[in-house]
Amino acid sequence: MKRHWFSVCTVFGLLFVSASFSMDPILIGNFENGPDAGYTPPRYDHWFNGGLAISDTLLPAVAATRGTHSLKCVDADGGWGATVQLPLFVMGNSLDNPWIQAILSPNSVVSVDVTAFASEVAGGWCELGFIHNTAAPSGGWNLYMWQPLIIDGLPHRYIFTMDEETRNSIINAIGGWGANIGFGINTGSGSTTIYIDNVWIWPEGLVDEFGPRNPSVEQEFALNPEFVSAILKWRPGGDPNGQYEVNPLIVDEYVFISKTINDPNLYYHGRTAVDPGLTATESQYGPVLLPINSTFRWAVVEAVEGLEQTFTIGVSTLADVEPNNIIGPIWSFNTLSTLPVITAQPVSTRYLIGGPNPQFTVTVQSVTTPSYQWYFSQDGVIDASDTAISASIGGNSPTLTIPSPNKAYQAYYYCRIWNAATQSGGGSFPDIYSDVVTLVVERKVAEYLFDGNLNDSSGHGINGTGVGSPTFAPGVGGGQALSLNGVNQYVALGNNGFPKASLLDAGGIGGGLDRGSVVCWVKVNSVPGGEPYSKVAAILSGWNHGDGWPHTAFELAVESDLDSTYTNARALVLGETAQVSWVSWRPTWVNNFNMAGDGQWHLIAATWAMDDIMRVYVDGSLIATSGNASSSTFLPWVNGMLIGASPQDTQGGIHRYFNGLIDNLRVYNYVLTPETIAQEYYNLTGKPGCIYTDFPGSNFNVDNTGTSYCRVDLADFALMAQNWLAEGFYP
Repeated sequence: MKRHWFSVCTVFGLLFVSASFSMDPILIGNFENGPDAGYTPPRYDHWFNGGLAISDTLLPAVAATRGTHSLKCVDADGGWGATVQLPLFVMGNSLDNPWIQAILSPNSVVSVDVTAFASEVAGGWCELGFIHNTAAPSGGWNLYMWQPLIIDGLPHRYIFTMDEETRNSIINAIGGWGANIGFGINTGSGSTTIYIDNVWIWPEGLVDEFGPRNPSVEQEFALNPEFVSAILKWRPGGDPNGQYEVNPLIVDEYVFISKTINDPNLYYHGRTAVDPGLTATESQYGPVLLPINSTFRWAVVEAVEGLEQTFTIGVSTLADVEPNNIIGPIWSFNTLSTLPVITAQPVSTRYLIGGPNPQFTVTVQSVTTPSYQWYFSQDGVIDASDTAISASIGGNSPTLTIPSPNKAYQAYYYCRIWNAATQSGGGSFPDIYSDVVTLVVERKVAEYLFDGNLNDSSGHGINGTGVGSPTFAPGVGGGQALSLNGVNQYVALGNNGFPKASLLDAGGIGGGLDRGSVVCWVKVNSVPGGEPYSKVAAILSGWNHGDGWPHTAFELAVESDLDSTYTNARALVLGETAQVSWVSWRPTWVNNFNMAGDGQWHLIAATWAMDDIMRVYVDGSLIATSGNASSSTFLPWVNGMLIGASPQDTQGGIHRYFNGLIDNLRVYNYVLTPETIAQEYYNLTGKPGCIYTDFPGSNFNVDNTGTSYCRVDLADFALMAQNWLAEGFYP
């Protein structure tokens, strides 16, 4: 488990905290302390049979290098693949699990002691492999990292270095049924027996388990403010025989410290000159006078009785240590800083025009008075081309308030901070920069009224180009609408069409795919073509086709099955990880709602957000929702956005043509409220929409003509009787 130790001191009226972190080795199998609750026979420590028959056995001073028991593993048939496994999630199915934290550490290794007797190994040879076993994507059953066993009746330690495949598999398993790790064997035909013991996870790499650990550093500014006074602390090594808290052979402890961060050597600095005793839980050395704003590496050597040494301060290195003394791991820490220290970063925000003015704030801790300069960036890259923001609106303050912003303010922002120790304040260190954050100005990003043209009236100028000579017809509520024949007509918006990934091509902000809405009016002339159960006609669509599924896609469409024409929407990021996927379909009670050929205008809308859900509306009423999705990165359009059709492939293929009228098509880069959508339908038709589907009896509200939403009335009973058996309304 990762343990944190902090020292706190007050200097110049400011609070400074210094910490060093380490992760202890974790013993996950000693087979001494059974039984675990619900597990028999005892001493299995949650390990279970994956093909190797297992039992605890008593092998004093042979297979058991610690204690009196080891785990006896028998493969009755020999061959490849039998395993013994341990569920990691017995400690909890989350990243807080200390075993998972240890396995995921970049330097993590797993060690195991194995004893094998020639008389018990079929064919005289055996290999030991490491297993991870999960039900997660890219997980599954993997037995690898094979090592030949030494078959001489003596215990030997085998080391398995964790790799990215193992780490990714475990990460993906979180939230699922779990992940196992363990060992398998490969041997000749016939029965083979091995004995395993002392299974460890070493998060910081293999070190002597009886050496020093748990480092921490307490420090404060010295009288000379260019230096700190530091006290180094650690826990002395434990007793290999398990009788005492501290190894009784340790009689002194030597401290080695680096001179500079780039020097590969650690040099002798001094000794504690104290026997840590048998029960001490902490040793310490210092105070050590060290320069501020620096990083140091250090290590402790535990002198074993009879092997005490004399070193030269600043000259002797770890290479001069007697090999039979215990050399601990190399640790590092930062000395206290006179530089500005950012304790709270600015946070990306969204601004709805007319709402409260957006703000960014950075919180800084500094020994001397800090100064601030905020910057406006179009590309999110910190460079000389970025614009310094005037002091009059907060450019020299930890808080930047942007007054009355418009769409031109949608961009990236960051803050440069300096004090007397940094270059802008006359010092020698570089200035400090905050995180780069974003401001999204929530607004209408596209609007196509189709009043005799295909122009965008939102102000963004993403005008359409007609393909197949689309025409115009009378629109909803006056004006004109786009008329498409469902065969070869559509409107191309190009790769800059909305919704899109970003402000400026890929990796940007506010384009509408991460959060947005589409609203339009349609009159569907005929049932869409296609497969009998998947007849789709796209209203607004864009697809990036890669190998197989597209990596980024958006589509708002009408769809039919045998007797219903309804609507659906999808916004997808599909790749190897399939991180984001929204799909909304009709609910079951929309059956027999056939908008194709009814001669009526229908209001279609969809809203979505990565941290929320997708909602689909028909005639002002909420008819479908989907689950939420996790954050991801959308790619810019490859095939471009289309109105009235959908890109089919990278060679320019088109399908899903729309037959009917489309009017007042709008795209927003924020989520419209259900009330806003219902109000638009009411304003034009005088009919209320239903935006709540949790009222009693809503699942029986089968009359979706626009007059019967949000209530179960005679029209619903008539439809229920008409479709009593066909629609499954019988008890």
